[in-house]
Amino acid sequence: MFDNDVTANYKVKDWVEMRKRHISHLFQELRLFPELTALENVEIKNKITGFKTREQI
Repeated sequence: MFDNDVTANYKVKDWVEMRKRHISHLFQELRLFPELTALENVEIKNKITGFKTREQI
């Protein structure tokens, strides 16, 4: 179950969409851009893809 949705019935396209929209990762080694703030580092994907606004983050 994820976000009130039964994942047992997910097809490949459902998993791809779920991963794209809901899952992110941050490297344990902190491979971040040192000249950016923590928030700016998190926002990089959104700046490239236009996925979410700063307010949504």
